[in-house]
Amino acid sequence: MRLIHYKIFQEKPISETSVVGYAQTPLSRLLTRHGENSMADLVLLESSPVMLAPWHRLSAWVLGNKELPFEASHGGKDLWEFTAANPSHSKLFDDAMACDARVAVAAVIEGCLEVFEGLKTMVDVGGDFPQKLALVEVSFLVVK
Repeated sequence: MRLIHYKIFQEKPISETSVVGYAQTPLSRLLTRHGENSMADLVLLESSPVMLAPWHRLSAWVLGNKELPFEASHGGKDLWEFTAANPSHSKLFDDAMACDARVAVAAVIEGCLEVFEGLKTMVDVGGDFPQKLALVEVSFLVVK
């Protein structure tokens, strides 16, 4: 099973007989909706037909087609126009960006604190970001 080979799941004996079950690994836990570091929404976005369709047009673009792959796949609309016109895709996109930001902001705070040195003010221009901003504010009490 490929999911075991790629260490997404692991085989575990579930009894003293030869019965084998499957257990989650740290990687597979990222794919569940439970937990603070879930990447499920990002995986759902990137594996959606909307986001996969442009890959089928990539070779034409590389070979000289002037229309960008996303636009060629979605009636001339770029990602932002398409998202604005399709509420279900907009929600999926927003949820995916939020889960990515949760993981990325935590990693930056944990591993790159120096990027915030000397910072006095931070503005949330993306919306739906207050919990990430709060992480930075807690880590650097001087940031407003």
